[in-house]
Amino acid sequence: MKLRRTLLATLSVFYHGDILSCETNEQEITPYKFQTYEELETSPYEIPKGSRLTTPRDGTNTPDIIYYFSKPPSRSNYPITLFCGGSSTKENAGSIIHVHRYFLEEFLSLGSAVITVEQWGVDGPDIARDIFMAHYTRTQRLQDHQQTINHLKNKPPHGWNGQFVLVGVSEGGPLVTKLTEENQDTVVATMNWSGAGDFSWRDELWAFIQAIEGPPIEGAQTREEFDTRFNNLLLEPPAPGKEFFGMSYLYHTDASTYPPCQYGVIKTPFLVIAGAQDSLIHSADAFVNKAKEAGMDITYMRVEDMGHLVRKRLDIVGNALEWLQSILERAAEKKALPGNS
Repeated sequence: MKLRRTLLATLSVFYHGDILSCETNEQEITPYKFQTYEELETSPYEIPKGSRLTTPRDGTNTPDIIYYFSKPPSRSNYPITLFCGGSSTKENAGSIIHVHRYFLEEFLSLGSAVITVEQWGVDGPDIARDIFMAHYTRTQRLQDHQQTINHLKNKPPHGWNGQFVLVGVSEGGPLVTKLTEENQDTVVATMNWSGAGDFSWRDELWAFIQAIEGPPIEGAQTREEFDTRFNNLLLEPPAPGKEFFGMSYLYHTDASTYPPCQYGVIKTPFLVIAGAQDSLIHSADAFVNKAKEAGMDITYMRVEDMGHLVRKRLDIVGNALEWLQSILERAAEKKALPGNS
């Protein structure tokens, strides 16, 4: 309880965008709790050069992957939290630095470094929207995050203890689930916030469309009409400019073939947070049920009075961090046992 009170007190101070009175390094990314994304347009942030790093992206004539790295004050024997943000459209595409800053203080206070990965076509405030849309798929995001993980394993930062914590929000959820499967040797804990689902992309998209208030979406007024529209877009070449519900045909085609969770593979402690008022709650329920059947070490925080947005629920974030603290302590104790390294 003491840990939770401390975390919530820290969160409440940062929630309004205030920075704690402490010594700060101008070369370090600073925490910031923004209220709306519109607010960020009027208060641009200059990213410290020392915190903006790159690693080559697979393929020829491709730009480097850009990622941001913040170390904890101790700078020794620390895990790295890889934080994967949610989805974007062409209009609202923005830098992952804002997500990085939003949750930075909480994870630094737990003694963890924080890494976030920019999407293709985004470099801080510089956003090439057409380039972003031409490459934006779940698979591309997954590849970029895995490439960053591989880079860190090959060139480990000084003081890193070799352990990853993975956190995914919304679309970041399927990413960290697959990354957990692929990196069982180094992932010590995974937190999936409003992003764990067992339904297909088609079914989740339909559930989301049904939950929207206002005029019906063109081409999706009934399930039959929606299925017809979706089937047709999957048959068309994913040419630039072809979009449905804010996402390119390329995105929909890729998401429709994104591999489902291999529940029996995951041995890592896994936390799922889902709001009962979220349109995707039944998909999250199915995910957790299958995970339990497969014997996963899974904890489910099903929040009755919450929708899709976890970001502003300080109490839920505090509970998640308390869970993570217990996992990190357990991992440290296990590593300290004779014969472990």
